[in-house]
Amino acid sequence: MVLFLVRHQHTEETCPAADPNMGPMLLQHISEANASQMGINIHGQMAGGHTFVAILDAENRQKVEEFMSPFAQAGSVEITAGTTCAEVVEGGTCGVGLTVARQNEPYYRVNSDEAARMLEREKEGTAIVDVRRDDEWVTGHVKGAIHIPVDDLQNRIDELPRDKTLLFICGSGMRSGQACEIAATMGYPSESLYNVEDGTPTWIERNHPTSYGDDP
Repeated sequence: MVLFLVRHQHTEETCPAADPNMGPMLLQHISEANASQMGINIHGQMAGGHTFVAILDAENRQKVEEFMSPFAQAGSVEITAGTTCAEVVEGGTCGVGLTVARQNEPYYRVNSDEAARMLEREKEGTAIVDVRRDDEWVTGHVKGAIHIPVDDLQNRIDELPRDKTLLFICGSGMRSGQACEIAATMGYPSESLYNVEDGTPTWIERNHPTSYGDDP
């Protein structure tokens, strides 16, 4: 059996709690009794805002995907295999909240809420880097972010602090993931690299500190 971290996110418009049919159906679906019938053990679950997070124990990823399929009707579903405690101790570091396997990626994945908490909690030790184009930057960006388009990052790598945790953000997590990989190849430790995978639009939607135009 394998542990999986599952994160489901939806918008206010697609929130199942507002649907008199969908809400009760999903509530029954994630009950321990129903999960057990599908070969799933639920070790913990938490909901907040329009996000649901759970730790599941299953034979394989396919079973988890089948179990979470009803949630895909309302929003996104992210499934990540978890690390063991021994692996966490051996690595000497933990991620934000629940430590999850990086699946051979030289960085960790977080969402915009987790990134905001990191910036608030570790103001002096964390920096966020926006790797979108100039025309995207002016439409709204994380307040205080460093702006280096991903195509320029290799030539401007010295502009990134080496003594801080680095959060990379773009529009949807693709370019920021690429930026994490570039930083890793340029000698930045993978333990300090994070990809804000839900991107700037979600950051703004969640009402986290945002600047517009050329404001820092």
